[in-house]
Amino acid sequence: MHVEQQEQQDENESLATQHSAEEDNRNYIEISEKPINIYGTQWIIKRGRIGTHIFEKLFNTKKRHTWVVKDKLTEEKSKEILKNIHSESIIGVKIDNIDDWNMFQNTYLTFINQDLKVKLLKCNTLLEDVRSRAEMQEKILKEHLKNNHRGISCVYQTMKRKFYIPNLEHLITETINQCETCKLAKYERNPVKLPFKETETCNRPREIFSMDIWMPTTGVNYVSCIDRFSKYATLIKIKDRSWLSAKEAMFQVINIMGKPKKLIVDQDACLTAECFKNFLTKEKVKVHIVSSKTGLADIERFHGTVNEHIRILRIKEDKENIDEVVEALKQENLGKRLKYKYFTIHNNCLIKPSRCQR
Repeated sequence: MHVEQQEQQDENESLATQHSAEEDNRNYIEISEKPINIYGTQWIIKRGRIGTHIFEKLFNTKKRHTWVVKDKLTEEKSKEILKNIHSESIIGVKIDNIDDWNMFQNTYLTFINQDLKVKLLKCNTLLEDVRSRAEMQEKILKEHLKNNHRGISCVYQTMKRKFYIPNLEHLITETINQCETCKLAKYERNPVKLPFKETETCNRPREIFSMDIWMPTTGVNYVSCIDRFSKYATLIKIKDRSWLSAKEAMFQVINIMGKPKKLIVDQDACLTAECFKNFLTKEKVKVHIVSSKTGLADIERFHGTVNEHIRILRIKEDKENIDEVVEALKQENLGKRLKYKYFTIHNNCLIKPSRCQR
């Protein structure tokens, strides 16, 4: 019996709730999270000692009405304000006092035809209007400098919560982009955008060589060179990283691999020296120096292969001294030690690199 009574009570409460919702199914004024400043028509109602009405035209396109009511907002005053409604418009309304808001909303729901194509939005935020572009730029620079030259996004997120001016983000971008300190200190945030170019390809051996400096350990330097077509490579040990040592190594490269039509080098000082480039020009070899953001994929992969063989040799032959392992990779032993790389069939040309280079 008790269960049946409880079920009946729950049903009655549910019906009462449903009935209440149906009775109260009115078009209440929606709440907007945006500041009232953005709307073309703005109504601000607040309490004061003397009742008054102030009209302002802002930024040529926005109209703001400010009503100051004495003591409290009455139904009659609400009707008077609501007479200013025009069809097909959006109006932002800001009323801080909750009692005044309830009075205004109830008057709107009671006396205004809900079929009118007008939309009222309750706003809770009023930003400071900055009507001068020059004044706004001063405020932007002040905020920008206060936070040690913070970027556009950070300044915009801070400023949009305090001030209003049309196209604020564009003005912030324009102002900060003129900051000389940022131009000098933040150049890496605006890297040079190089135009897209097709990668140069080879059709036969000795067209393009890639050259770099390989340093397996401190104080030990090699000139490494690889043919981009055949993948045939060599290592030439040099005594130092001067252009003269690079020149001597280049002579040995030509003797071993032949003379290329074009040589692509990294930004090592010995390979980019004017004397070394002049030497290559006399040898009728074109020189191309890659940028710091480009790199040499073929030669870097070759270095990875050599480093891999070093690790294998250290384990296989139980050599702990890196100098002994590097010694095993001198030019006279290179073919023997790297036979698995350069004396076996390569996926690129489908024959042995050593044979392709002939």
